[in-house]
Amino acid sequence: MTRSRETCHRGAFSFENFRKKPAYLSVYVSEDYRRRGIGRRLLGEASQRAPQFGLKTLTAFAHNEPSLRAFEDFGFERWAYYPKVAELDGVERDLVVLGFDVPG
Repeated sequence: MTRSRETCHRGAFSFENFRKKPAYLSVYVSEDYRRRGIGRRLLGEASQRAPQFGLKTLTAFAHNEPSLRAFEDFGFERWAYYPKVAELDGVERDLVVLGFDVPG
């Protein structure tokens, strides 16, 4: 699978190879457009399009509760927890690895 990216002015999602059939899913929403449901719409679109790329599993990393809840609302499960392994904007963060088995 080659890297695929869907973008718009307000946010984006992308798939990247992670292993043979899983892919790492990243979702980004511009700061000015957050808390408007854009991230959830991108997650829905990504989940629906994953089978078109032959993906069997999606993985994602998250560190904040709104992101974790959004992923879990779409069926992602918490697969791993790494305390204080990332620094973002000068703040030490925990990292949660999420996984989703693509229907199909």
